[in-house]
Amino acid sequence: MTRKENAVAELSGVASTESGMLAIFSPEEFAGVRDQASWAAELGSAEKIRERIVAGGLVPVNIGGDGAWQVVLRADGTGLTEREDRYLMLSSEPYLLVCHGIAHIGGIEEVCAEPEDTGLPLRPGRYSVVVHLIEWEAEPGSRDADGQPAADALPDFVVLLEWDAPLVSDLAPSGPFAPVYRQELMTFDAAQRVSPNC
Repeated sequence: MTRKENAVAELSGVASTESGMLAIFSPEEFAGVRDQASWAAELGSAEKIRERIVAGGLVPVNIGGDGAWQVVLRADGTGLTEREDRYLMLSSEPYLLVCHGIAHIGGIEEVCAEPEDTGLPLRPGRYSVVVHLIEWEAEPGSRDADGQPAADALPDFVVLLEWDAPLVSDLAPSGPFAPVYRQELMTFDAAQRVSPNC
């Protein structure tokens, strides 16, 4: 993953999975996950993963299959670019992410207390996360002469993170003002495969 070293809070790169889904997560939420056995104990079933989604421990980027995808995490408040919006295919409902200072993305099998990849530094807090699926192949010039994604091709997914509230639970909005977050394993109601952008 590559993090932009300017005012834009953005992380981009290829994320892959052989376990059916990608996940955005904060390592502190998985302090007990340090080997395969502890991963299985905490994330080894669909129900356990869904419990983590409900609690804000992770956000699934899940279209129902293995693969590798170009992903952008963006938390600068600017939303989608004009190009991204033009080729937008699907947008998820907001998910909750509880972040303690850094967000990572990788295969669900990579979720742990000490991930190896570069993360995106964020202000600690509760984030509203929306996953956007981009139809990047529909853009003219998206592939080079060899049929590979062009160097400036759009990503498969753009994930927008918006700070909602502090980590302290009694300061978070409640009652009729509390945000409603998606809690499903599948990111989109009309989930579908895309061609891996790699």
